[in-house]
This record gives sequence, structure tokens and C-alpha cells, in this order.
Amino acid sequence: IRRLRGEGFDVVCALLQRRDDVLEPSSWEGFLADVFSSLSPLCLYFEVGHAWNRTKWGVWDHKEYITLAKAAVPLAARHGARLVGPAVIDFEFHLYPPTLRAVAFDKVSSLLYVDRSGAPENAQFGWTTAKKVALWKAVVDVSLGKPRECWITEMNWPLEGAGEYSPAPGKPCVSEEDQANYLVRYFIICLASGLVERVYWWQLVSPGYGLIDSRERVWRKRPGYYALSQMAGLLEGSRFDGKDPAAGAEIFLFRKEGREFAVCWTRAGAVEHEFVRAPIQIVDRDGQEKPAGSARIWIEEKPQYVFFR
Repeated sequence: IRRLRGEGFDVVCALLQRRDDVLEPSSWEGFLADVFSSLSPLCLYFEVGHAWNRTKWGVWDHKEYITLAKAAVPLAARHGARLVGPAVIDFEFHLYPPTLRAVAFDKVSSLLYVDRSGAPENAQFGWTTAKKVALWKAVVDVSLGKPRECWITEMNWPLEGAGEYSPAPGKPCVSEEDQANYLVRYFIICLASGLVERVYWWQLVSPGYGLIDSRERVWRKRPGYYALSQMAGLLEGSRFDGKDPAAGAEIFLFRKEGREFAVCWTRAGAVEHEFVRAPIQIVDRDGQEKPAGSARIWIEEKPQYVFFR
């Protein structure tokens, strides 16, 4: 953590619970006290609990989670730490009203996975990623009676061929190329909505779903690593200006330091699109420059960045 802070990174700690913490509250409180006293000088935010709406993580109902989270409030205040929660996993937004009304979190978090729907634009019972985010923000704001900043603290797509390392074998698993495409598309859909302040990918290094594969002696950076690096570098400090209502393509318009550009992709296949202004530069998902010959370009499932004069 000290090394990351020294390089300018803001570090958020996620505090994981176990069944023993529910059955022996003193052990949980001791854990919290140790964490806040040792790490609060380095970390401003602490997410209390993790995916507790799955019994395999030790909590069997929302009342047990509320008890754990409430114990963190006075201890965090004593050390000047800020709390993030309730860290509900997946599309189970009915759990937010009772937990948010019981515990005063500084930031509201969700582990908002959409991998079982495939591409982030796909609908699950009619709910796309964009619609889920809008519903989540509405539930949060209505529950609290005022707007509150929302963070997505975990999301990913597991990978095909990872065998025992896969957290979700079968249908949710995708190729490394699809994972990289979906990563960029998910981030842009959520952040451009204006409803989500932060999004975290889970996780950097993991054979089954990480941006880096650690199974060999020399770790291998996957396409998703380069896609995230490219996206972060281009979009940091930018302003979202709206969407181009193009048929068959998703085109998000941005402005940064006097430059205007579009991030574009299709949900499936490829379409030819003519921009109002001729592009002067096209950069693909991973940072490779492509020729920009005319105002008409092919847009594919792989996101690309189109710059204008």
C-alpha cells in the first residue's frame, strides 16, 4: 500500500467477513480495530463486508450484515476512516433500502456483475447494464432521501479454458478478446451515465479472470490489460458530450484538452458509419493507430477511438 500511495494511487481496502465474525462479534470488532488503526493513515476508504448476500461468504441474511457494518461505524470515526458499502453482489437491489437506512456509508457500493448476460449491452429479464445502473442509483437515492455517490467495486468476465481457475465455468466464460472488448464497453456505459463515480475490475492478476495470467514463470499481460491501460489514458480528465444516434453502433462522444473524439463499437458484427467530420486519427482498443482515410469507417465489436479536428 505504501508503494502504491507513493506512486500516486488511491487505495481502498475491502474488509472480508467470515461466519465466525457473525457468531463471535468481538473477533470482528477486534479485526476492525486492528485494520483502522494500522491502515487508516494510508487508506481513506474501507469497504465493509464483501458479497455477503451469498451464504458461502458467511452471512445468512441482511440483518446479520447490518450488525457487522454497524460495528464499523464508531471505530472508523475514531480513526477518521470513511466507509463504503453495502457491497451487494449481482442484481439484488432489494437489499439496499434496509441496509442503507441502517448504516451511514460514505459511498454506496455494488459488485455489479453482468457476465451471465454476455455482452454488457445484453438484457437480463429486460435489464441491460445501463438500465441496471439507473435502477440502482434510483434505489439508493430514494432509500436515503438524497443523492449519494455510487461505486462499482467489483466486476469481470471469466475466461474460457481456465479449468479449475474459473470462478464460473460454462456460459459466462468468454475469450480473452471478448473480455477486453466487454471491459471497455462496461466502463464507458457506466461512467458515461453520470450515475457511477468509480468502477473497479476484479482482478489484476488471476489465471481464470485477471488482466494478467500468472500460470507461467513469466506472467503474461492479456488483451484486457492493454485495453484498460489505453482507455484510462485517453479518458482520464475527459468530458462526456453525449451519444451519436447512429444505427447499429454505439458511439460515445468525448472532449479532452481541446480535442474531440468518439469511442465506438457494435454489439455484434460490423457496420460502416459516416461521421459528420472526417477523422484525423483512429486508435484501436489496445493503442495501435489505424489509417483514417475518409469520414466513412468500419465500426466493429472491438472498441476504437476516433479523433476529429
